[in-house]
Amino acid sequence: MIPDPSPAALAAARHAYEAARWSAAIPLALAALLWATLGLRLSGLNATTLTFAVALPSLAFALQVYGRSWGRGVQPGMLAGLVPFLLPSLVHAQGCGPGGCGERCLAACLLGGVVSGAWLGLRIQPQRDGVGSLLGAAALATSGGALGCACIGATGVASMALASVAAWGLGRVTAATRYA
Repeated sequence: MIPDPSPAALAAARHAYEAARWSAAIPLALAALLWATLGLRLSGLNATTLTFAVALPSLAFALQVYGRSWGRGVQPGMLAGLVPFLLPSLVHAQGCGPGGCGERCLAACLLGGVVSGAWLGLRIQPQRDGVGSLLGAAALATSGGALGCACIGATGVASMALASVAAWGLGRVTAATRYA
């Protein structure tokens, strides 16, 4: 028979557990902060980019510290957000700047949203990972992708998000038939 742990032992275990959560969250938040800084540099400083630049590292840190199903969505969400961030950034690299190349940027945002949503649909299974993982991943992917799609303002962000949702549904159908 194992004796009940003392309150001091329980407190020490809880402290170690919380410290591990914080130490796991800090590198993710720093990576998200670097991403946000790059997004501000590429898309220009405006209300849309500033909102998402603040949201991305804040969400990454808070969700990872909170843990549970929400924390399980952090890494997939950040990975999914890279595609809609990088595709418009490649358009920028071809000589476009903030406020220019609307059609090409919109196409890049739509394509990035489709890839991001489909990947999340295949990767995250709400029954297994919890609904929080899906919501957290979607919030991070949207925040990260929006930093690249803000090149054409709210239209780019909305098109990326809508394409993501549609592709997520198709990805879920594909995953459900594959694992059934």
